[in-house]
Amino acid sequence: MLKNFNKTARVILIGLFMAVFFSQISYPTNSLELNGIETGFNDLVHELSNSIVTIEATKAVSYSNMFGSGEEVISSHIFSGIIYDTLGHIITTAKAVADMDHFLVHFDEYKIVAEKIGVDYQTGLALLKVDKRFGVPVQLSRQYLCSGQVIIALGNSYGVRASPILGFCAGMRPEGTVQFAGMVTAGSIGGGMFNLSGDFIGV
Repeated sequence: MLKNFNKTARVILIGLFMAVFFSQISYPTNSLELNGIETGFNDLVHELSNSIVTIEATKAVSYSNMFGSGEEVISSHIFSGIIYDTLGHIITTAKAVADMDHFLVHFDEYKIVAEKIGVDYQTGLALLKVDKRFGVPVQLSRQYLCSGQVIIALGNSYGVRASPILGFCAGMRPEGTVQFAGMVTAGSIGGGMFNLSGDFIGV
């Protein structure tokens, strides 16, 4: 199978990557072919990482101590977001931003204050906006169904802004959400799911 490897076809490239590393069958290959697979995968992840941001959300929380006096502490958490367009709009999950007051978007060396535009609890999505242009907007998938497709999920994982996770699209639920089979870390919540063509299919 690898002898027919076409280095210019991204879908074939990543498909062979999965075959080599997840199959119990040993396929004849050589280091050049494996290097080509790895290079193609690296290129795809690098391209998609330009659409991923890390979001730091904070809010002030007041509570009473044992002496009855009030104290204020800062509660914060880290999650991910998607660059939607060139106007500064960033998509993330509603749950991550719903009760938070302040947002700081991280992208490479940039740290930019973001404004919460709106939260849609029906779809589970939220919209933030920054006043600076950076990164590359995602390219939306034109395909609605994705059952069985290999999916690359990108999001913050232990401080890495666009850490890749390989998984599968288990299918689309009736309400339009994608069921993803793969390991997801807390920081990657709000990140993007992409098909092997680099098209954005879901948060």
